[in-house]
Amino acid sequence: ACCCCIKIPETLSMNGEVKTRKWLVVTAFLSTVLLSLPRWHQSMTTKSKQEANRHANTTAPFKFIFGVSTGHAGSTTSQNTTLRDGCPFTSIGAFEYTALNELTWKYESINRTCQRVNASLIPRLYQFIPEKNQVFVDLGHYHNRGAVLECLADLLQDKAVFVRIRRNRYDIAMSFSSRYYTPCLTYEIEQDHPVLSICPRSTEQRQAGPVHLHVRDYIWDSFTPFQRFLWYADEMEEKWHVLTAKNRTKSPQFHEITWSSSDELKQGLFELRQSFGCNDEQQEIDKHKIHITHKAGIRNCSDMIRQDLEYRHLMRYSFDKKRYQRLFGEFPQHLDSSDCKDSDDELMRAIRQYSDGSEEVLYEWVLAS
Repeated sequence: ACCCCIKIPETLSMNGEVKTRKWLVVTAFLSTVLLSLPRWHQSMTTKSKQEANRHANTTAPFKFIFGVSTGHAGSTTSQNTTLRDGCPFTSIGAFEYTALNELTWKYESINRTCQRVNASLIPRLYQFIPEKNQVFVDLGHYHNRGAVLECLADLLQDKAVFVRIRRNRYDIAMSFSSRYYTPCLTYEIEQDHPVLSICPRSTEQRQAGPVHLHVRDYIWDSFTPFQRFLWYADEMEEKWHVLTAKNRTKSPQFHEITWSSSDELKQGLFELRQSFGCNDEQQEIDKHKIHITHKAGIRNCSDMIRQDLEYRHLMRYSFDKKRYQRLFGEFPQHLDSSDCKDSDDELMRAIRQYSDGSEEVLYEWVLAS
């Protein structure tokens, strides 16, 4: 028996019986579907409202998600992926949002910075999230300068989540150095982008604040643009280490995404959303900003190794074993893409040559084979 069928008289002729019966059955079925649509729509609308109400009546476990990166590290893609639906809270995004005049705050002390953050930045951020189930998301890098990140962690504590977006150092340095000479203002004052970064030059630390990886001015001035942005990547790694170490007994959440390929970024963002309780499957990520041209054989990777090892030597990193391990041992450099014009044998020779023949450093690179 069929709930949507109409009984057909048995006396119908065989020539027209099958077609007539099929049309009557289909017509009856469509009529039933159309009649049920309003009820189905009402049911789905009710479920959606119930789901929205359930979220509205809950309090998000935290109120802010901040990014910690150099920039040019997939932060825009990470922002848009984090804002997708499916989480037990409502995400409100404002990418690279700053307080009034924050980018020109002159560093005086960490206490003075925290006073400014508390009086100016945090109240403006709370304006984005008036409801208790809303979470503010900013995975940009505009809070890198001075001690703004440290103050946010200290003042917000368990209301804050910090996400370290860590990209392969060489890709970061290549991306920035293709457009800029330095993360400082000294040589690039007509460009607004470097003001968002940090600088080890003594003249600029008076404005932007102290750094963790100190460099004498004459050494800094001798660096190539690629080496300066290697320093920038390493400074942000050290900044992350200090930030997490100082807050171990407090309650901000800390998450990390480490990537050198789009698949690794996709997996890292999926795991991040899972940690937030978001119920979704892995989805494709949209690449929102392409800073580097990828093409087979376009890079002289042996020369990048040379510049990196010369930079490490001038920074005297080998005298601090723990720091050296943090910067170079835990996260090896990836040279396993087709962008390199060098063979693996040529890359290995370059590593040995510029590291004075040391075999210990070989594990600090990932090659194609």
